[in-house]
Amino acid sequence: MRRRRLAKRILVALAASLLTFVLAEFGYRVFAGGHDPSQFRRDVEGSMNRLKAFTPLGAGAQSPDSGKLLHPYYGAEISHDTGGVLEYFRELAPDDDTIEIVILGGSAAAAWAIGAEVALKEQLEPMPEFAGRDVQLLSFAHAAYKQPQQLNRLAYLFGLGARPEIVINLDGFNDLANGYQNGRSGIHPTYPAAPVWASILWARNTLDDDLYEDMLELQLLKRAARDIFDSADRLRLWKSKLLSLWVRSRIERLGAERSTLGKHLQDRARARDVTNPKNESRVREERGAPFVKEDAAIIELSANMWQQCSTSIHSMCSVRGIYYLHAMQPSLADAGSKPMTQRETAALEAGGRHWKVGVTLGYAAARARFDAIQDAGVHFLDLTGLFRDETRDIFVDPVHFNRIGSNAISAAVSERIRRDLAGAPLGR
Repeated sequence: MRRRRLAKRILVALAASLLTFVLAEFGYRVFAGGHDPSQFRRDVEGSMNRLKAFTPLGAGAQSPDSGKLLHPYYGAEISHDTGGVLEYFRELAPDDDTIEIVILGGSAAAAWAIGAEVALKEQLEPMPEFAGRDVQLLSFAHAAYKQPQQLNRLAYLFGLGARPEIVINLDGFNDLANGYQNGRSGIHPTYPAAPVWASILWARNTLDDDLYEDMLELQLLKRAARDIFDSADRLRLWKSKLLSLWVRSRIERLGAERSTLGKHLQDRARARDVTNPKNESRVREERGAPFVKEDAAIIELSANMWQQCSTSIHSMCSVRGIYYLHAMQPSLADAGSKPMTQRETAALEAGGRHWKVGVTLGYAAARARFDAIQDAGVHFLDLTGLFRDETRDIFVDPVHFNRIGSNAISAAVSERIRRDLAGAPLGR
C-alpha cells in the first residue's frame, strides 16, 4: 500500500512539474515574444563559433586540436579553403548563367553570409540587368580578419584565376578595434589580429606544465560548450523557448570562464615576454616594425590601412570589370548608433576594452576617410547608422548581429547593388 501511495505521489509530482513547465513555456512566449527554434539555434551557434575561435593574445602553445594554420599571405586561418571558395573556382564553377558574389571581411561578414544568400538571390535575380542568371554567394570571410587580409585573400584568389562578378567587403570593426588591440599590446597595428596567429608563433617549444594545463583547460571548456550544444541538437531542445534559454545560459557561462582564463594566460604571456631572454626572437617576430605606441598614432595607422586596402581592392576589381561594394559595418560600441536594449547594454559591458576604445576612436577616424574612399571610385555603403532607430535586440555582442540585423544589412546591400548596377548588365 505504501508503495502505491509513493508511486501515486511521484506521478502527481511529475504531472504537476510537466504542467508547470508547459504553462511557463506558454506564458513566456506570450509575454516575451514568439520563438523561432532555427534562428535561436543559429544565434547560439554563432556564440559557439566565437567562443571556439577565441585565443588570448600571446597565450602560448596551441593544443593539437586547435585547428589553426599559418598562411604565408594572410597570417593564419582555420582552413586552407574557407567556405570551399578555392575549390568552387577550381573545379565546380558553373557556366555563364551564374553570378558569383564573393564576400570578404571578418566573423561578422562570415556570419552574415550564412543567411544572406537567400535574401540576395530574392532581391537580385529578378533584376533585368541580371538577365535571369542565378546568384551564387561565396563566403571568403574569416573570423578576426582585418586589412590587408581581405586584400591579400582577393589578390590570391585572382592570381588563381577566379573571376567573380561581384565582390562585397563588409568590414571596419576588426580593422580598428583589433588594430587598436595590437598596438596597445606592442604589436604593429597593421599586422593581422594577434590572437589568431601569435599563439601559433608562441607554440614553438614554449610549453611548461602550468601553461599546458591552462591551455588544456581552455580547450576543455570549449569542448564542454560543444557537448551541450550537440546534446541540445540531439534532444531537440530548441523547440522550447525555456530550454533554449537554459542551453544558451550554460554556454555563456562557459564562455565567461574561458574569457577569464584567457586573460590570466595573456597576463602570464606578457610577463614571460620580458623575463625570459630566450623569447627575444619570438617577441621581435610578433611585434613587427617600430611604431608610435600612442592611441592617436595607432588609430591613424589602422584607419589608413583600412582606407588604402579598400581602394586597392577597387583597383583590382575595376581592371577586371568586377563590381566592388565596400560596406562599413555597424557596431554596438559606436556611440549613438543604436538605442541599446538591456541585453545589448550587458553585451557591451562584457566586451573587451579594445573593442570600446578602438571603435570610439577608430570609427571617427574611418568616417573622416569616407569621402576619400568614394572619391577614389569605390562604391561605399555606410551602415554604421543602420540601426539608429531600431529598439529591438540586434547585437549579440559589440560586433555580431542576430537575424533581424542580418536581414536589414542584406536589404541595404541589395538595394545599393540594384541602384549601382541599374542598366549595366554584368558579364564575364
